[in-house]
Amino acid sequence: MIVTDVDTKPYYQRSKARKCYIYSKASWNNIKEEISLTSTNIRQMQDRGINAQEMSDTFKKELFQSMDKHIPSKEIRSKNNLPWINHKIRKLFKKKQRLYQQAKRTKKWTNYRQFQKEVKRQVMKAEYSYINDTILKGLETNNTKPFWKYIKSRKTDNIGVSPSKNKGKLVSDSK
Repeated sequence: MIVTDVDTKPYYQRSKARKCYIYSKASWNNIKEEISLTSTNIRQMQDRGINAQEMSDTFKKELFQSMDKHIPSKEIRSKNNLPWINHKIRKLFKKKQRLYQQAKRTKKWTNYRQFQKEVKRQVMKAEYSYINDTILKGLETNNTKPFWKYIKSRKTDNIGVSPSKNKGKLVSDSK
């Protein structure tokens, strides 16, 4: 019997940016003209006996081309940042990175290690104050949702193979 313990860290894949059209700034007259031309084109395709799949693909292609041409768009990403990481803390991260590069070059690690501890302290302080503010705001308005949301996010379930027992004793090796 082989027993293993694995300590893994998940790889978080960044979500890709998606295109979002700004319909309020669209040029609807131009779109209507192009769609009417597409409509007559599809009727001609039907008269020639072209199958429905090709007509559908043509309509879809021309519609999206018209949308890209006449409707402005922007790229939208989902927000993966932690809410307590503000501009001040980002500046501290950049300074820590500069000190790391300098320490690597000069082999003097004391400044870097001291600053690393300070950055860690600031991040923890910001996280605790964010959590406390969020929970207190919820409790002041008689809303328990932020509290339970925080509790749920901190809950961890132990997933994996539990240690084996042989005759009532824990077995940690294969012998």
